[in-house]
Order: sequence, then C-alpha cells, then structure tokens
Amino acid sequence: MGGNLFKDKCTSITLEDANIVVDEVITKIKEKYPDRVVLPVGSAGFKEVSSDIDIAIQSNSIEDLKELVHNVFGEDTYMMSALYIVSIPYKYMSNSEEKWVSIDFIQMVDTDYTYFRYKSPDYLKGESKYKVGTKIMLVGDLLRLSPIRLYGLDPSEEAWMDYSPIGLYRYVVPRMNPSDCLLKQFVTLDVDTIMRMIFKDPKREWFDSVETLWEALHTQEVVSIDMVKEIEISFFVNCYRKTWEEQVDPKDFLLVHWRLEDVYKEMEKQMSIRAANAYLDKVQKWE
Repeated sequence: MGGNLFKDKCTSITLEDANIVVDEVITKIKEKYPDRVVLPVGSAGFKEVSSDIDIAIQSNSIEDLKELVHNVFGEDTYMMSALYIVSIPYKYMSNSEEKWVSIDFIQMVDTDYTYFRYKSPDYLKGESKYKVGTKIMLVGDLLRLSPIRLYGLDPSEEAWMDYSPIGLYRYVVPRMNPSDCLLKQFVTLDVDTIMRMIFKDPKREWFDSVETLWEALHTQEVVSIDMVKEIEISFFVNCYRKTWEEQVDPKDFLLVHWRLEDVYKEMEKQMSIRAANAYLDKVQKWE
C-alpha cells in the first residue's frame, strides 16, 4: 500500500537493505516502547526486491498506532483506517546514498493471528508466485463464503465475514429490524477456529500460499463444497476487478466445477468496475 502512497519519493528496496532497515526500525520502536510487541510481516526479506516494508505493532486502536508512529519517527503519517495501517516514508542509507522506502505499520491485536494472516511464502525458494495480499484475499473470500449459520447466526439474517487485520468479524443486517441496521460483530482471533470454517480437519501449512491453499481445497475435506464451487470463479473475478499488477491467470489453476471460458466471461463483466478502480487508484487521496 505505502509504495503507492509515496511513489514520488520512495523506491523499491533490496533484500539486503530491507533486512537492515527492518532491524533498525524495530530498534527505534523498542527504545521508546519497550513493552510493545513488534512483528515484521509481509514479503520483505523473502524477495530480492520489495516495493515496501510491512511491520505489525501491538496497538489498542488505529489512533494509538498513529500516535506511536509519529512519536517514534516524527514523519507525516498517512492513516488508512479501513485497512488498519499507518504509513510513512522512511529514509535510510545504501552504499553511502540516501534513499527512501515506504513502511506500512499494521495494527496488531494478537500475534498468532497476525502471523497467520501475513505469513509470507519464501519467494527466494519459489514457494509461491503470488503476494501475501493475494493469499489474504483468497482466505477472506473463503470465509465470506463459509456457511456462517453454523456459527450461531440466525439464517434469516443476511451476513458476511470480514477477515480484517485485527480479527475476524461479521457484518449482519437483521431482517426483522425495520431500519435494517448494520451490526458489526466480533467472531474470533483463534486461528484454529478460522481454519475449521474452511476445512473439517485443517493443517496450518495449507494456508502458507495461494497454491497450497488452492490444492487443499480440491484434495481435502471442506466444510462446504458450494464454498469451493463459488471460490473457483469469485477469486479470479475479484483479482481482475481490483486491477492488481500481478496477473492471477485462471489457466494456472485446477478448475473442477467451472469451465475456463465461463470464468473468463464472468471476468469480462467486471470491465467497467476494473476501469473505475484503475482511475480511483490514480486520484485517491489518503489522510
């Protein structure tokens, strides 16, 4: 995210420099906030070149995180409340040259949940060709498609899951309420519970990458086969609609429930939204 925010100032960072900067940044945080848990996440350190650096910090709120970042680094901060991220441009030295890299500080409530959500494949070993964000979106879509009525929800109510950085939530529209008031309800931070919403007997390593998760969905016992049928098409549609630079090509994936031509037809329906998103990416202004 931050790489786009500061594109006129920040550049990509090498593996060697990223490791140095991460240690440097964590040291600065710990000097002022020794009791805070700080967790490097994302792909920096697992790729030869990264567009930015992601670091999770134990925080009570996004405002608390913003205050901490400002107190430690004194830079102008850009708060993306919906994503629970505070970003700054960070200056460092590389071969006696002054450079800037974007750092995204992510609000963290629970260490295990955060590690599970942001765990990166080792791209240097070829463990995946897709960014952590792609995996997060795939898991989030699966949770939204999971039969949540099994988890104490009245089936007469409309609801969907939000796999957010601070926990799994669900949004509910009570149909019996004349005003259709939207309620946000906390579900869990427990990783085992989350995995069991998708698989009947899950293993954590199935969630290591897009590829391992996709394989498990088609070879292991899932909670709902309808969930798998829907994800086979919605995953590609969502990636296409978001106009992501990385190409998630349906031809690279095993399709069991859909024909390839049907998937492409559904993607084509998103062309107008894709164009709108591309435009918004160019003009979006952050706080």
